Amino acid sequence: MQPKQFNLLGIRFDLLNMREAVDLITRKIEAKERGYISLVSAHPAIEAQFAKRYKAVLNNASLLLPDGMSTVWAARLLGNKIDDRIYGPDLMSELLKVAEDKNYSSFFYGGTEEASKELITRLKDRFPRLKIAGTYSPPFRELSEDEDNNAVKYIKDRNPDILWVGLGAPKQDIWMSLHKDRLDGIMQIGVGAAFRFHAKIVRQAPEWMQRCGLEWLFRIIQEPKRLWWRYFKCVPLFILFVLLQYIGVLRYDKERQK
Repeated sequence: MQPKQFNLLGIRFDLLNMREAVDLITRKIEAKERGYISLVSAHPAIEAQFAKRYKAVLNNASLLLPDGMSTVWAARLLGNKIDDRIYGPDLMSELLKVAEDKNYSSFFYGGTEEASKELITRLKDRFPRLKIAGTYSPPFRELSEDEDNNAVKYIKDRNPDILWVGLGAPKQDIWMSLHKDRLDGIMQIGVGAAFRFHAKIVRQAPEWMQRCGLEWLFRIIQEPKRLWWRYFKCVPLFILFVLLQYIGVLRYDKERQK
């Protein structure tokens, strides 16, 4: 049974709370489903408005979940009953608890080698029985065909149940979409900066800032050179586009590809 969905800027989000999302993803992992799960905040939602291919990638996800408070507020403005966001780092923590309990193996794709080592060390402290299949740190450039084939083979040889992808949006969503058919029986989950948060390389915003939708401001203060333009561009555009959808100037069809 497919979950209810809501349309925000032409992107079809699945309407689930955290418990429902964890339970559904667990069933998909148990069934060895092939697919990918994307978590979307204001930034990727705006990127998708200017890239039809990327919007199609998001709408083809096995599950598409609202990661940011801005997406939750926008959904409510458009008349949807939504409890809370499905925050990537929290979803990762909840699913790793399940993985530890059910002996699912996890592979981590993304980040630097140093960050990956720190991530694994931290996760082993928190989840001592967690089965870790491996890590792979791709270079910060497009991989050659041979490099990509080798990476895929490396992942498949380790046969993980879950492939965590931490490349950041939109790169991670596109990567998961391109590799879905080559990673049979592996559920991919794109969690962006969650790798660095769980490795304690980057601090998470205080809970009160997260609840108030000010996490973007906290992240800009920490990484101004990397993030200021992203948020300077996407926050005003997101507000504008949502208001245009609300008053009916922007209309979107109701179909979601699978």
